[in-house]
Amino acid sequence: MNLTQYSIELQLKQAFPSFLQNDVNFITNLIDFSSKYPINYKIEIVVDNELLLIPYRIYLNVDACKSISTTSLSDIQKIIINCIMTRHHNGYIREEFLKRIILCKHSFVVAFVLQLLGEYVIEILNEIYKHLCKLDLALYKEVISNNRKFYDLIKERIISYSTYYYPGKFKYKTDYVGLKILNFFETYIIRT
Repeated sequence: MNLTQYSIELQLKQAFPSFLQNDVNFITNLIDFSSKYPINYKIEIVVDNELLLIPYRIYLNVDACKSISTTSLSDIQKIIINCIMTRHHNGYIREEFLKRIILCKHSFVVAFVLQLLGEYVIEILNEIYKHLCKLDLALYKEVISNNRKFYDLIKERIISYSTYYYPGKFKYKTDYVGLKILNFFETYIIRT
């Protein structure tokens, strides 16, 4: 194991609650972390009174991770690897693995889904929008209320991306899916 591999493994362990550390260790022992790209930026978010440091981007072999996720892992281990893959550098991969966790009712999963809201890939936002009414709103409210600075940053990104990446694409600015999600969150989570 080289220093970069060790660093990535250590950082992934910080992305999940301490009660999951045995499962995270099991997963990180299965994944090939031979990447020349280290994790440079981490998202700080408090979940269940514990600070998690979620990687902004990771560079992993997708096929190896897909084969791991189909092996005889426990349900929680599958959720962990799916969360990890939502941080993959490829947007299509993030979208694919988001579909596997979007309806999970674990507060640490909410942190990974919320981070995806603050990204510009419209297909990912469409996937979240499609499931809004099925989300555990109490769980989202709890995570957001403990991380208002994080939520405000996501909100700013959504507003900024609607202008920067999609100017003139929609008849009305409010047709941008990110703003629809934001409106839903503001109405049903923030104001309640």
